[in-house]
Amino acid sequence: MNINKSSQYPRRGQRWTWAEIQQLRKFYPKYSSRRLEIEFGRPAPAISTMAYNFGLKKDEDMGYQGRDREKKRWADREIAFLNKHLMKMSYLDIGLALGRTCNSVQQKASIMGLKRKKRWTSRELEQLRKIYHKRPLDEVTEMLGRSPAVVYAQAKKMGISRTKRPWTNAQLKFLKNNYRLMTARELSGHVGHSLLTVRTKSYMLGLIKQPLWTEKDKQYLKRHYEKDWSTSVAEVLGRSIDAVELMAAKVGLRCIYWTKEEEDKLRKLYPKNSNKWLAQKFERSVAAVMGRARKLGLRKEIRKRKYRRSFKGQRTREYK
Repeated sequence: MNINKSSQYPRRGQRWTWAEIQQLRKFYPKYSSRRLEIEFGRPAPAISTMAYNFGLKKDEDMGYQGRDREKKRWADREIAFLNKHLMKMSYLDIGLALGRTCNSVQQKASIMGLKRKKRWTSRELEQLRKIYHKRPLDEVTEMLGRSPAVVYAQAKKMGISRTKRPWTNAQLKFLKNNYRLMTARELSGHVGHSLLTVRTKSYMLGLIKQPLWTEKDKQYLKRHYEKDWSTSVAEVLGRSIDAVELMAAKVGLRCIYWTKEEEDKLRKLYPKNSNKWLAQKFERSVAAVMGRARKLGLRKEIRKRKYRRSFKGQRTREYK
C-alpha cells in the first residue's frame, strides 16, 4: 500500500515562516515529536533540525510520548532513586517507576559505574559454611547457583578453607579399575573428590584412557613391527606412535633397519617398479619402502608417452 507523503505532511519541503518559528519556540520544549508533526505538517527530522538551529531543547520533566525519541536528561531525584533501589529492584521495575525504558536505566547505571551484584543471603551463607569443606567445588557451585570464583572469594572472606582429604585405598582401587570405563566427572561423583582432583590423581598414577592391548593386537605388533614403521602399525591398530613403541619395548621387539645391500637393491629397483611390488619383494610395508626411498632421495622415472592412431583417427596415449 503506497502512502502519499504530501498528504501526510502538507508543508513538506516548504520554507519556514516567521510565525511557524515563533510557534516552534513555544511548543517544541513541551510537545512530543508526533504532536509537532501534526501541528506543523512537517516530518520530525525537519522539525528537530530547525529546533537545533535555534538552540531549542526539550524540558527535563517531559517523558516519552508517542514517537518522541528525544533524549530525556536524568534529574537528580532520578539518579538518587537509581542508586537507592538498584540492588533491590530490576531494571524494568526501575524504568517503570521513573517512566523510562529498561535499556535507558541499564545504560545510565553502566555510565555511573554501578554494578548489580547478587547479594548473599543469610541462608546461602549458612549453607556455604556447612558444605564448602565437605563436598566438591563443582557441587557447591551448582547448589548455590554461582561461579567458582564467586564462591571461592566469599569463602575466603568468611575465613573458610577446604581441608585436603586423603585418598583411601578403596578410592584408589576404584579409580584404577574404572578409569578407562567411566568419565572423570562420573568418577568424581563416586569417589567424592572434585573433578580437578580426580584428573590430577589419575595423572600422578600414570593412568591413560586408551583401550587395553588384546592378544590379537600384540600378535599383529610382533608380525609387523620389525619390518614396518611404527606409524603404519599405529594407524592399523588405531593407537598413538608412543603407545606402539612403548608396547614394543615391553614385549622386547626392535625395528629391523635397512642393510646396505637392501638399500643398494632399492636404488636399482625403485625408479622402475611400483611400491606395492617392492613391498612384497623386501617383505616390508609400502610406507616403509616409501619412507626409505624418501630418505635416500630416490624418485620414480617419468615414463615417456607415445601416441598411436585409433580407428577413428584420434590420437590416444600409450606408455612404453
